[in-house]
Amino acid sequence: MLGLALILIAILYAARAAGEEEPPLPVLIGMVPGALLLSGAVAGITHAVRRARGGRGARADAADGP
Repeated sequence: MLGLALILIAILYAARAAGEEEPPLPVLIGMVPGALLLSGAVAGITHAVRRARGGRGARADAADGP
């Protein structure tokens, strides 16, 4: 998630440098902490869902096999 957000920020920054698009620089700089918060929220939700399911789900059961 973080990688995708940072790629989007890099594309906007490159467009600004090329003169094609004019997003304000403070907006671009402010998007970086937003991307970090978003990826932290996704990681926290993923962790909570995995704990509620009791591990990794079907993969752990399949590994026990016959």
